[in-house]
Amino acid sequence: MMGGYMVYGEKYLAMELFDKMPERSIVSWNSMVSWLCSDGDMERAQSIFECMPVRNEVSWNTMISGYVGKGDIRNAKLVFDRMPEKSMVSWTAMISGYAKVGELSSANKLFGLMPVKNVVTWNAMIAGYVQNNMFDEALSLFHEMLRNGVYTK
Repeated sequence: MMGGYMVYGEKYLAMELFDKMPERSIVSWNSMVSWLCSDGDMERAQSIFECMPVRNEVSWNTMISGYVGKGDIRNAKLVFDRMPEKSMVSWTAMISGYAKVGELSSANKLFGLMPVKNVVTWNAMIAGYVQNNMFDEALSLFHEMLRNGVYTK
């Protein structure tokens, strides 16, 4: 029911139903946070996120992506730094977020800190350089990716 309200843009009805739920699963918590992030209501999303009794990877990554989508890299980084375990998705979202706001030195620093990289994270960093007209750096990183044995299929 809550999902139906969300799909049809009935934000307040969805929130009212959520508030009246006697028990909430991680799916209902994450759904509400995700919907609020998609709607651009990061203040409410953050409030609900903070009330969550348990958070999983989806919870954390939803908040990071929501802030990145709004260009709010500062709050995205605050959430990222609080994550108990960072996934490829969270690292990649942060790299893309830094690139989106033109902070390529921060993106590159984070990229260098990644314990493991995959083709998606390499491409996120390369795309960040391209989006910011740093074509030589993009090409150099592409060649480094190939030297590291990472290939696209």
